Amino acid sequence: MKSFLRSFKYAFRGIYTGLANGRNQKIHALAGVFAISAALYCGLSGTEYCVLALTISAVFSAELFNSAIEELCDEICKGERRPSIERIKDMSAAAVLVTAIASLFVAFFLFAAPLLKK
Repeated sequence: MKSFLRSFKYAFRGIYTGLANGRNQKIHALAGVFAISAALYCGLSGTEYCVLALTISAVFSAELFNSAIEELCDEICKGERRPSIERIKDMSAAAVLVTAIASLFVAFFLFAAPLLKK
């Protein structure tokens, strides 16, 4: 049971590390807070809140994975330029971009109609 609880400690430390050290994590967290505020203002349904929660967590998780991959690549390379590492880092960043763009589509469909009615 101790190791199970310890795994939560490490996970929360990872979230803290991401927020403390990553500019993009801070931006995505702020966007998530803004989206939740907009959801409260628009009075979304329970299902819409679930979609929003999944979308926010997907973007934030993608950014955490991206940061972890970049840090691992930097540790492996120690400042040396390698084309394969550049491709890995580019693809990792692209995953965040794809997720963020998808989240904008979700936000549009969740918030456009309620905001236009007000």
